[in-house]
Amino acid sequence: MKVSVVIPAYKVEAYLPACLGSLEKEPLRDAEFLVVDDGSPDGSAGIARDFAARDGRFVLLRKENGGLSSARNFGLERAAGDAIFFLDGDDALIPGALTKMVARLEEAGADLVLCDARYAWENGKTKDVSSGFHGVAEGAAAKPLITRLYPAAWNKLYRRALIGDLRFLPGVWFEDVEFFHRLFPRVNKLASIDEAGVLYRQREGSITARPDPRLFDYLTVVESFCDWYRDKGLLPDWEREISCCAARYLLATFCKRAARLPGAMPGEAAKRSLAFLDGRFPGWRRNPYLTGAKGFYVKHFSASWMPLLRSIK
Repeated sequence: MKVSVVIPAYKVEAYLPACLGSLEKEPLRDAEFLVVDDGSPDGSAGIARDFAARDGRFVLLRKENGGLSSARNFGLERAAGDAIFFLDGDDALIPGALTKMVARLEEAGADLVLCDARYAWENGKTKDVSSGFHGVAEGAAAKPLITRLYPAAWNKLYRRALIGDLRFLPGVWFEDVEFFHRLFPRVNKLASIDEAGVLYRQREGSITARPDPRLFDYLTVVESFCDWYRDKGLLPDWEREISCCAARYLLATFCKRAARLPGAMPGEAAKRSLAFLDGRFPGWRRNPYLTGAKGFYVKHFSASWMPLLRSIK
């Protein structure tokens, strides 16, 4: 099985040697590592060129700057592998992880394989975070996992046939969330390696770390995947799962992060999120995924911003 790894690179010259070095150590021979220079103004392209000169698995692809989605799509369209893995240029593989994921994909006959993530902070602290599922799930048993899985693109090895013509939504933050939710109905069987596979760097100033008005892109990506389920005629079979996912990202992620924004923006985030949920899924508060015995982490909202949400009728 040939594996293609797509590595977008933009202003990551300080991290790219470690990223590509972690790939270089993988014993997979039938592999290609596609470094997509997304018009980076730093030395990222030169670093990738050096790796390509000594290891034929590395390929440097260059394009005008278009953002993370654009770079991933560019690499995906040029990938020759039977399996696809996305690795950001400021992250790195845990040694041997990709090899284990390939073996698991073949052994289990799965459509995709998950791994956990190892969060790594600049002060040296690390923490392993679960993908949301360990084991093997197939058919009806896999369906509820859409409400639990970590939605990142980069902790999954995909069969190329599973992705097909699916691409990342360009021009927005949190494109992983939109991609994951459109991909999931195609999944029949998934498996995991039950250990951390990716070193996920928590950089100061990263998208997930800083308060920024573009956090409102959460509304865009949630609306996009909800529209997709409706337009494809999938919503009758998936409404409980999708309304749960919409609530999960709008309330427990978007509103929580938006609470750090200045002025009236936190209130606007809460109002728009609740208006979307009430308008699109009128019964969402009675969703069994949100009210069941296992519950939903809406129960654990931070006290610093939950009162704001409760105040909006």
